[in-house]
Amino acid sequence: MKIKVFFRTLFFLFLTQALNAQIPDYLASGSKWRINSLSAWGECWTQSKYVVEITGDTTIGSYTYKKMIHHGLNSFMAPFPNPNINCNPAVSFSSPYAFIRQDNLKLYMREIYGQNDTLLYDFDLQIGDTLPMSFNNSANNITVSSISALQVGTETRKVFHLNQGAPLQNDSLIEGIGHVGGLIGPFNPFEYSEELVCFALNTTTYYQNMGLTCDLNVGVVEIAPKFEIAIFPNPTMGNLTIQTEHSSEIKSIEAINLLGNEVTLDFSIQGEKEVDVKLHELNNGFYTIRVMNTLDQIFMYKVIKE
Repeated sequence: MKIKVFFRTLFFLFLTQALNAQIPDYLASGSKWRINSLSAWGECWTQSKYVVEITGDTTIGSYTYKKMIHHGLNSFMAPFPNPNINCNPAVSFSSPYAFIRQDNLKLYMREIYGQNDTLLYDFDLQIGDTLPMSFNNSANNITVSSISALQVGTETRKVFHLNQGAPLQNDSLIEGIGHVGGLIGPFNPFEYSEELVCFALNTTTYYQNMGLTCDLNVGVVEIAPKFEIAIFPNPTMGNLTIQTEHSSEIKSIEAINLLGNEVTLDFSIQGEKEVDVKLHELNNGFYTIRVMNTLDQIFMYKVIKE
């Protein structure tokens, strides 16, 4: 009897280890995403080249998340040649990106100063499956048409090729990495576009895996975050709070709607680390809040006014 119990325990331990080995580590230390984006707001459009990487762990409630930052370069340009438009010079940035955690074959995200988890990706998919609604997918008609494979280190990841009724800008989903349009950016962006240039793990590039160079330093000197802000609540009924280490360094705050219309917002300093912003005069809807500090660094956050 003892021998049977021993072998039964050994079998279950082997089975557990085998099952765990089938789940790749999507958020392994040394992971880096290189992303390009273009934001078509206002007279001057913003072109960003940046890297997303993991900087450690943080525990919120009962979950442990990976802390993600992004750093790179923002360039500003007029969409069409116009001598009457003067855009700001390019600026480097380094700031928090998101908190992300893995649960088996799923990734969940919590925005900086957010209150809840949101599904980011579910990679437990088969041909014919429909992508679930998630943080970056608001469509209910994106399906998996075929599946191929991508080798990432010692792990084999799936590449889900997608289709839907209308043309889909981002037509591939890469297991544990994101989609061809970025990491947390939407599958069908309206006012801006993103491109996942490459994914690397411990300096080795696996996506795109065509022998192309993956420039992870984006051509600028990487700087430590010297000015970080957080905006909440989101959604908001009309009041916004901005938290920063030095509230007196905030120079201007603007709201930009989906049509590109800009409104300068009044704000008041509420102590060394907080700024109060009123949105009561704005109609309900989606806005980009653009904050500029005294160093002419620009920070953009998406906000919903209800």
